[in-house]
Amino acid sequence: MALFETPVGYEAMPVQGRTIRIQLALKYITLVCIALLTAATTAILSQTPSDTVQLSCAAAMCPAGAENGVLLVAKTTQREIEPSSQLSFSVGPVNPAYTQVLAFREDRAPSIQTGVAWTPHPKTVTLTYPELAEVPLQIWVLCLDPACGAVTENMRRALETFRANANDLLTTERAGMRISQAGGAANWISDETQNPSLTEFRDFVNDQCSALNRVVSMIGKKKPDAVNMYLVRTVDNEPTSGYRCPVENLAVDGWATFWTTKLHELGHTMSLRDAGIGKQPQNNVMFSMPQQPATRQYFTEGQVFRMHFTVDSSLNTIFSRRDPSLLRDCGRTNADAGSAVPPCPPLSTLIWPED
Repeated sequence: MALFETPVGYEAMPVQGRTIRIQLALKYITLVCIALLTAATTAILSQTPSDTVQLSCAAAMCPAGAENGVLLVAKTTQREIEPSSQLSFSVGPVNPAYTQVLAFREDRAPSIQTGVAWTPHPKTVTLTYPELAEVPLQIWVLCLDPACGAVTENMRRALETFRANANDLLTTERAGMRISQAGGAANWISDETQNPSLTEFRDFVNDQCSALNRVVSMIGKKKPDAVNMYLVRTVDNEPTSGYRCPVENLAVDGWATFWTTKLHELGHTMSLRDAGIGKQPQNNVMFSMPQQPATRQYFTEGQVFRMHFTVDSSLNTIFSRRDPSLLRDCGRTNADAGSAVPPCPPLSTLIWPED
């Protein structure tokens, strides 16, 4: 057989055709290798150890159905975890900067763990929700109509409706607290319409705060273990306005204030300031002067955090609801919040939508 002679039974393959077939084979092999590499990478990633946040409720099983929201907090940022009715959250490998973990749900006060040290190995952080924080409210009625007549049963029912509405909103917004009747159902509304010592405050102006506090403390018309709300004819000439005095556990509301305005003033006693945040600022409970007070309908998780963990909230100054080692001063700005020790999440922080 001559050198390079085609063997018997084989057809000669043109050089060009052989080259094309080789190129196609190489492409096929390349695609197979890519597919195998992708599958291997996916398998490896699916087996990457994940950190976990495990939740429980103090003294009882957590009721089924309620959603839990988890928040990871670092000095200059925060990370919101998708809410779930589950009590175990896989949060992936967590950046060590997130040294605080919080959890929120509607039937418990928020839980927090500070000083969390995430490691290269999978870590489980366990949080236990405390019970709801009770906020005793005492209402002192100086006026509940323009004539400052005696308190009627209809007026009492209207104030109870305010309390019920406020508690519904606090529950929906996972604020971790409920308003209770200081001294019980028969005593939490006190008729002071004929009290001569308080007549001068019926038409209240904001520079009377110190005088009001002095008088009510002297005559025993301020409870030290409750939030005290004084209902008057007008606040700065408006029957629909309220004012939170810079005096511990004291708020003043005009007789015609809408229930969300009363709740707004109670928010001030929990350290919250007037706020204009979110896509619809007037929908936040702490928006100062909405055209319609009925639009106030939500708190942010940043606000709920401040109610529970700031040093000047009545939950802590009056009721001592939280461990003092967890408290801090969140200040007024996001820069203040980041500089707090430990840091606070920004005021506008949301886990659930603002509506």
